[in-house]
Formats: sequence, structure tokens, C-alpha cells
Amino acid sequence: MDSNWALGVSSTAPRSIDMITPGGQRSVVDLEALTKEGIPASQKTKRLVFEGEFSSWQPGSAEDYLKGLGFALPEEVVHRHEVFTMVNERRWTIHVPSLVLMRAFFKPNPLVFPAIYTPIGVDYISFVDYSATPPKVVVDGLFCGNGYVTKVFSTDPDVSQGQPLRWIQLSKSAKRASLSAYQHAVTGWLNLSLPSGRVRMVFHGPIKGKHLYATKASLISVDVDEEDSITGAGERFAFHPTANPHREPKTSTRNLTVPVHPHGGYELTDGEWEAIEPILKRKFSNPIHSQRELLNVIFNKLVSGIPWNKTPTGGFKVTTVTSTFHYLVSSGRMDQVLAYLEESREAIA
Repeated sequence: MDSNWALGVSSTAPRSIDMITPGGQRSVVDLEALTKEGIPASQKTKRLVFEGEFSSWQPGSAEDYLKGLGFALPEEVVHRHEVFTMVNERRWTIHVPSLVLMRAFFKPNPLVFPAIYTPIGVDYISFVDYSATPPKVVVDGLFCGNGYVTKVFSTDPDVSQGQPLRWIQLSKSAKRASLSAYQHAVTGWLNLSLPSGRVRMVFHGPIKGKHLYATKASLISVDVDEEDSITGAGERFAFHPTANPHREPKTSTRNLTVPVHPHGGYELTDGEWEAIEPILKRKFSNPIHSQRELLNVIFNKLVSGIPWNKTPTGGFKVTTVTSTFHYLVSSGRMDQVLAYLEESREAIA
């Protein structure tokens, strides 16, 4: 296994990390290396979901975690890297190091990690604008301390990309968790206090028995109550688009109306297909299936409103129909087709 383990923060400075390989070779790397290094690699990984309260998590064992990964270290090694354990609803035990959590919490890592390891934390790169109602998070223009230029990303409540920074700034316990990373670092530990709230997370890692040893994690959502929010209102922070209750998928069938012929039909005529075929033409490949027939199947679904799996497919697989629909919508071609049909069929009427 060609990888290393972050033992803890170097005694020389809270911005240097002690690393060790399975062979016992030690090195000291800069803090920024933590975004890529410090967690043993694994060839085969599985995926488990945890949904529950942060308060249910317990301190774990770095030795047990590394043993689960087959990462053997000399006995005299002293670990200063906290590992947490939790049990999901399927009664699987998940072992997760603090560094894996930090990578999931403090995003985007190249921007937020260096800020976390300063005495003022994320206030180094962002602030809360209390003049707005409700208060909103603003990202500073420059990350001056290390020469980083802030990546342009939105902290709008409906945009999942900027949710980690919103959560850290607007949740009292998440802010304490972020500040605790530096406080632990000055004592030589890679660790953080856990925030409050109900969390949904996905963990990836190798499995042995009913234990998963997480090498990667992703936040899906965190529900924060009124007492933990600086706005005084409970909120769901959606870190993934699917967790946003207000999200409408880009390939949703909503708001797609198929103009009908004056006689009430919707299938394409020869003349209409002659005009539409160039719109659907792809640069680098020719479709295997008849695009005209697939469009008629899709139109039938949109007009009838019945589910995809109950739509008459004319001999096509359901996956062929749905994948064609998703492609046409996401590429903008469906909008062009419907706009043409609306104009041409209205003209005939």
C-alpha cells in the first residue's frame, strides 16, 4: 500500500504535519498537503450512509482503524490523530479519522484548510453580513495570508457549492468545531470537536465484517435547530443538490409542454422531422436508435403525464428513452424542438 498516515501536528509548528509510512519512515509536510495526503489509500471501497445525530458519535481507536486498513505501524508510535466511530441504522460500525471529516466539512479544501489553521479560522476569508435579513455569508475578495485568490463560488442558500462555508459561519456549533481544529493543533493533535444537529453523510472505505473504515466522506445535509443558528431560525444546509427540498432537477419534466396539432395529435410529421433532425445532430457520433421514434415516445409521456416505467416505449428499453430525454433536456435541444413545434403548429392553426 503506497500511502501514508498523518500521525498528528508537528511539535515545531501547528502548520506542519508529521507523516509516517507503513515501513515506519517519517516525514514532515506542510499543512496544505492534508488535502491530498495523510489517509491510507485503499483499492477496494464500499459505500455506507449515516443519518442521525452528531451527538451519537463516539471516540474511536486509531490503531483499530489502521488495522482495518492493513496499515501496520511500529509499536512505539504515538498517535495524535483522533478517530470517531458511529453506528448507522443498519447496525454497521463506521470508523472515520478527523482528517476525513475535515475534508468533508471544510470545503473547498484548498481555500478553507489554510484558514482553519489560523487563530480566527474561517473569519480569515469570510464574514457574516448582519445588515442583511436574514444575515448572509460573504466571502472576502483575497486570501491574503498565503497568496491564494478566493475561488468564485456562491454562498446563496439555494446553491449547494457554498453550503459548507455558510454552515460553518451560521451554525454556532459548526463554528466552534472549525475553531477547535486550530486549538487541537497547538497541542499536537489532528482533531476537532463535533458540531450539533442531524446529519446525513456518505462514507467510502474498505469493509471487514460489519465495519467500514472510511477513507473518504461527503456531507449530504445537516439540520440545525433554532438554538444553534445565529439567525434564530432552524435551517437545513444542503451540501448536495438532491438534499435541497426546493431543488427542481435540470431534467425535470415539469414546465415542458408539447404543442399539439390542430387535430389534437402530437406525433412528428415528415415536414416537422425534416426541420428538427438537424437540431438533434451530434458532432462526433451517430445515434443507434431512431431519434424521431424516440421523440414520439417522449412526447407521449409528456402529454399523458404517466410515469416513465409505464410509458409505452415502442420497443425501446425504458433506459434508452429516459437517457435520450435527459440528454435532450440538458443539452438544450429539447427547448429548441418544442420552440419550433410551438411556432409551426400555431402557424398552421
